[in-house]
Amino acid sequence: RTIDADGATQVIYARGLDQAPQDFGLSRSLALSFGVTEDYATAVELLRPFSNDAERLTSARRALSYIYALSGQQDAAETVLASVSTEEELAVSRPFLNRLAELSNKDQAFAVFLDRLPPTQTNEFAKPLPESVPVSNVPKTEPVASSPETRIKPDTASLPQADQWGSHGVQIAAYRQLDKLEIGAQRLATQSSLFDPTDLAVETVQTDENGSLYRLILHGFDGFDAATAQCARIKQSGADCSIRALAGRRLRRLDDVVGTAD
Repeated sequence: RTIDADGATQVIYARGLDQAPQDFGLSRSLALSFGVTEDYATAVELLRPFSNDAERLTSARRALSYIYALSGQQDAAETVLASVSTEEELAVSRPFLNRLAELSNKDQAFAVFLDRLPPTQTNEFAKPLPESVPVSNVPKTEPVASSPETRIKPDTASLPQADQWGSHGVQIAAYRQLDKLEIGAQRLATQSSLFDPTDLAVETVQTDENGSLYRLILHGFDGFDAATAQCARIKQSGADCSIRALAGRRLRRLDDVVGTAD
């Protein structure tokens, strides 16, 4: 199983799902990959069909708890995991969940795919998590199973705000080189009437072996729902996008970034 720290294998997972749309293993791997790359809404949507499937419930909800934990929503992560765990198992897993959001992307990928903290995070919790209780032992009335919308919809309103950039943004592209970022931003700005080019910002992410990744983000949305609505309009135009929670990110205006290119 490939551990995906920067989304490089997402295309492979997606192609596999094109051939086998109901494959849980591929769906789970792709969801975890999206969680590590902070596309939480897409990750949750991928796990949605399996979250109440008797055969996949335990593994799906464990993966879902990881997505919540990666996004910093510890209470939601524990609520989901508690629905398929005993109190003792949850107590053992709690420190693991609490650590996920603090790890690097590479360590997050190791943790969620292998169910344990990486050797670089040496402490008493760097060991495999306990097996969850069998599906047959899960109560029929779990706290997260009230309705399709409430049981696994991310509580993004609980995430901290991001001041001048808004609480959420829409990522519309990503580039490995500054010159391609500039060219791509100019093309997107001229081809789309769905956003103001002055609302574009850049997040520079270090991706270990592959150097820098420049994420082009449309900012200024006060809430997950507003960003989601904008992303939906962009997708209707034929382009792609994903939602980003902006709290804690270091964004720079597009002009400030491309101005540093030679």
